[in-house]
Amino acid sequence: MNDRRCLMAKIKRNCTYLLTTAGKQKIEKQLSELSPNGYSDRQIAQATGLHRTTVKKILKMDRGVSFRTLENFFTHLAIDLNSSDYQESQLQKKTIYQDWGDAPDTQAFFGRETELTTLKQLAIEHRCRLIAITGIGGIGKTDLSLHLARDIQDEFEFVIWRSLINTPPLTEIIGDLIQFISHQQIGNLPDKIHQQISLLLEYLKTSLFTNFR
Repeated sequence: MNDRRCLMAKIKRNCTYLLTTAGKQKIEKQLSELSPNGYSDRQIAQATGLHRTTVKKILKMDRGVSFRTLENFFTHLAIDLNSSDYQESQLQKKTIYQDWGDAPDTQAFFGRETELTTLKQLAIEHRCRLIAITGIGGIGKTDLSLHLARDIQDEFEFVIWRSLINTPPLTEIIGDLIQFISHQQIGNLPDKIHQQISLLLEYLKTSLFTNFR
């Protein structure tokens, strides 16, 4: 078993992670070598491809991020991530629920930094509810959208990924959403589509109220 598999075996999928003091020192040393005149959160965000909010979370060491986010951060700064560089977050400010379905692996994703920055700003800063990525087939729209979702996943309580490539029925998609957001509490879904939509909206409202009361 190689080093990466050994490292991944220790990672708990639903946990978030913080830097240790040793990890923070490694980052500060690397950043000082890359930018002797100092650096800002914006510059680090541009160098790592992460959003500034995520960069602040990592460097302040007060809120956890996913292991994948932490791994990407170290990789883009050309730093080896060791088990001594991070620790499991003991205080979870919110529970994150994720269902990636049949999402493909995008570890070999390269470039598109400008597009990713724009999309992150639309999703995080402008809070856009719907973002469309259009273009001819084969130019990497799926990889781009999935890479975006992976990068900003810590900003949302619910993350669900579904492919529409084979045009699944709308009732199937809505049914998946209802079961996911309700934590599989619904036994029999309504037959009519307008009833399913109403039920989905009700669960979304309930979730929003629970989080902010």
